[in-house]
Amino acid sequence: HKLRLHRARQKGPMVVCLDTSASMQGVPTEVAHSLVVKLLQLALRQDRELLLIPFAVHAKPYDVRRNRSRLLDFFRQPIEGDTDADAMLQLTFQTLCSRPEYGGADVLLVSDFQIPMPPKPLLKELQMMREQGTKFFGLQIGETRESHWPDYFDRIWHLPYETRMKPWFIQK
Repeated sequence: HKLRLHRARQKGPMVVCLDTSASMQGVPTEVAHSLVVKLLQLALRQDRELLLIPFAVHAKPYDVRRNRSRLLDFFRQPIEGDTDADAMLQLTFQTLCSRPEYGGADVLLVSDFQIPMPPKPLLKELQMMREQGTKFFGLQIGETRESHWPDYFDRIWHLPYETRMKPWFIQK
């Protein structure tokens, strides 16, 4: 047997795309906001960049690590609207390609994944980004639904949640 050494991938920047549509209202939003706070703590501790891209109908980036006060403003915004991943994907791709501090970032999509599939050119670009080494992960909060999204991600974790009952982490 031969022992092969591989260089460990350095911990690079993180881009978190957060679904802020009406379907995420309530506990899913609370879980997502808590996750963002934990990721900010991790980014500060590990000296990593963290960009938050909340999206529903529109997408707007927040450079969380450099401007934490804007994060508080974001948490105060109401959750509403439909879900459209097109603007989020375009902004994510633009960020990864044009901002050197986010080159090689890991991308995490936090959503209930009740998102219509984007047009084929965006999916093709997503695949190209993956082939170039960008990792795309997802956290699905809520019921697991049949979807083509997993075909375009390295991994999607599921956090089950039913609206008719309190989630397991709140029950007493």
